[in-house]
Amino acid sequence: MPVTIDGRALSPPEPFELTMQALDGLAIGDEVLLILNCRPQPLYRALLRNGFAWREVAQDDGSLAIHIYHRAGAPTPDVTPHG
Repeated sequence: MPVTIDGRALSPPEPFELTMQALDGLAIGDEVLLILNCRPQPLYRALLRNGFAWREVAQDDGSLAIHIYHRAGAPTPDVTPHG
């Protein structure tokens, strides 16, 4: 089961900081699920630098569910953000 961070009601940089803390001990094959109302471009840059990949899934309420995992354990090739 992924670690879930609902950042929709949090102010920056709290979602970024919580996500990076959760990723610090993430095992290969596990994931962090981050839910936000926007694309976190600074986080995406940090993920790439630190060997992580992600997959965005648009939600019915307009938010994004961002599944983050180690690139080495990625089920598909690296995914980069759209736009």
